[in-house]
Parts: sequence; structure tokens; C-alpha cells
Amino acid sequence: MAPLVIEFGETYKITGIEFKPDKVIKTVNALIKQHLMVVIDDNGIQGGIGGLITEGMFSEGLFFQELMLYVRDSHRAQTIELLKFTEDICKTRGVTAAVFGQFSNSKVIERFYRRQGYEYLETHYIKRLV
Repeated sequence: MAPLVIEFGETYKITGIEFKPDKVIKTVNALIKQHLMVVIDDNGIQGGIGGLITEGMFSEGLFFQELMLYVRDSHRAQTIELLKFTEDICKTRGVTAAVFGQFSNSKVIERFYRRQGYEYLETHYIKRLV
């Protein structure tokens, strides 16, 4: 039987993917409870990374899923420091991988993530933290 996905009142069947119901329920609970927000505060918030710490539905262990990353042009030099600080916090919480999305075909973004040890997978950069 194909798993069902309910989104905005619509129900979809997905063939070829085996969701584990117990992990889906844990993920939904994590969406509500497990979040992390790290900001650059320099006379006001100048940037930040926000995301969720949750169990993977297709793998073991905790991972950090970035939902938002923004740094003002004036503070871009602090982006790597912000990323490393976020990774360090994640490690202290038992996170084994971090996932960041890319929504444009930018070689600059690609080089940035690869230089920080991330690998490109479909539309995301993934890095093992331990």
C-alpha cells in the first residue's frame, strides 16, 4: 500500500517510497518541539540560521534541517563563523548530520558549502558532523 501524504487538506499517494509511520510521527512532534535559531546580534539581528533538530525518516540518528539562513551584506564575513557555531551547538545536542538547501543554481553557494565540508545531494548540501 502506498503511503499517504496530507498537505493543505489534499491527500496524495506516493509510490516507491516506504515511510516508517513511527518515524513520521516523531518527526512531526520534533517540528513542534525541536528548533534551533542562531543569530548575529550586532546592534540588532543582522543574520541567522534557523532550523529543526529531528530524527531522519530514512536514516538513523539526529540531523539538523535548515529552514532559514540569511546574513545581511554588511555582515557576510561572519557567515562561516555563524555556520560553525550552529554546527558546534548541533554536535552538543547529538546531531550527526546537517542539511542545508539551495534554491538557486549558484556556483558561489556551491563553492561556499563545499569549502565547509558539505556534499551536494539533489537540492541540498549534507555534512556528517561526527
